[in-house]
Amino acid sequence: MQDPHAGRASHHPSATQGSARGVEIRTRTVPPRSYARGLDGQRRFAHIPGAVLDLPRMKEFAGEADFRVLEGDPVRLAIHSVALPAYTIAHIRSAPFTIEWSREDADASSRCVFVFVQYGVLEVSGTGVEWTTDGGGLCVIFPGPDPVRIRGREDSEMIFFSFDSAEIEPLSLDPHTIGPLSATSPVFRSAYAYLQAASLDPMPTPDDAQEMGILRALTRDVARSLVLASVRTRHRDRLLSEARRIIAQEYRDTQFSPTRLAAELRVSRSTLERAFRHRSLLVAQEIRRHRAHHALSLIAGDPAMSTEMIARVSGFGSRSAMSRALREMDAVPPERVRALGRDTPHG
Repeated sequence: MQDPHAGRASHHPSATQGSARGVEIRTRTVPPRSYARGLDGQRRFAHIPGAVLDLPRMKEFAGEADFRVLEGDPVRLAIHSVALPAYTIAHIRSAPFTIEWSREDADASSRCVFVFVQYGVLEVSGTGVEWTTDGGGLCVIFPGPDPVRIRGREDSEMIFFSFDSAEIEPLSLDPHTIGPLSATSPVFRSAYAYLQAASLDPMPTPDDAQEMGILRALTRDVARSLVLASVRTRHRDRLLSEARRIIAQEYRDTQFSPTRLAAELRVSRSTLERAFRHRSLLVAQEIRRHRAHHALSLIAGDPAMSTEMIARVSGFGSRSAMSRALREMDAVPPERVRALGRDTPHG
């Protein structure tokens, strides 16, 4: 029986609850098993009811996620999860449960979390929690050190998507910028579909290393898109917000520039620059940061990709331009940046 409060929003941090609406995704059938494996920078864990539970692996997975199970039977849990560098995706079907996320270490406290609820009723207690305004479907947990407790009051299906806040820079997600959320919007529905597909165990292929790099880049784009779709726009910041949205979509085009951005926004270049200077930013620097972050994700995810290719698909006109941008960010050791500038493409 549906909870009578599931259709109402509650924004009190100690009593938020919700149920899902309008997202229908088909899943593929997997054999009854419980397994964990690592592959080229990604780690996966899966268990379905009826399988012999690998309890040590389950505890290891929960411990790495900084979760502590307070109530519930792990044997009745169905989970498919993948952990990439700085990202965790978990698709879960569960009987009633209660878990606590302590967020005691620095990595956990810097995490942003989106919880997509397909069905069931969740209660999330803690500071820095925001539910969809319609009372269900989507919950955001902001970065911070305070513990969060999550309780499933009935059989539930959900996706947990967490990522390090550094992955979405120069964007940010905090309670002061969040706007009205709608779980039925095309952005959130598309994100749910992608995250569910990414959490499933892939068939092994000879190109697993390359595919993992692509998967990580796609996941980063999903995280950034969710943040862009969640941020409320003040009137005085509307131009800056729209500019950032276009930059996030077009920075990988090597021809994209501040002048073209101004033309797309139908404002002068000087008006655009003033909007960015108001936040102590420069338009060209913002574009370079997006390109540099994308290049870093490719360098980490696919070491076999040539630096010329990384520079091109990240929007840089040359390897030397990419090296200068990385040096500007202080994100890569100087010797590595110099190596990038000298590297000869392979293949």
